[in-house]
Amino acid sequence: MIETQLERCVASWCPGATGVVGAVARRSRPAIMRAIDGTDPFDPTTTALVERPCPSCPGGQPGRAGQASARWSQTRVAVDVRADRPGLLVLSQAWMDGWTATVAGHRRPVIRVDGAIQGVPVPAGAGRVVFRYEPPGLALGAGISLGTLAAMVGWAILQRRRAGARVERARVGRTARGQVARVG
Repeated sequence: MIETQLERCVASWCPGATGVVGAVARRSRPAIMRAIDGTDPFDPTTTALVERPCPSCPGGQPGRAGQASARWSQTRVAVDVRADRPGLLVLSQAWMDGWTATVAGHRRPVIRVDGAIQGVPVPAGAGRVVFRYEPPGLALGAGISLGTLAAMVGWAILQRRRAGARVERARVGRTARGQVARVG
């Protein structure tokens, strides 16, 4: 069985697959895939591969830039980081829209790293990085649902008032006809 570069990294590098690397290399999607499958040389323990420009990513030399330990929950990952120099915290969690990150309480972009996982730039020193997940469209969906509920309640109230008005008109009409009949 052929083992890819990334599988070797995960198997040998980091329990929980969390680490800080010192270099970021920008590559095309096909070049990243060739590196991941082992066709091109790549050491994910020292360098992170990204597709898009990352002005806040470190431009340092390849190598480990620190240590990290993570605590996971369903919608949150808290990572304690000790970086020897500015680096990129790489978290072995599938990259997808909806993840946000804060570094020492300041919001930072979550970057797609190595074609599939998450990364966030970190400064030198000790600190905490918190990743949170909120499904995209959750706020919009909740707003639409609340709006629909309000419209349904409003419609029900309007229907009840209309029904009450019809009953009242019918009662008044019967009374009026009855009075007219007695007079005549």
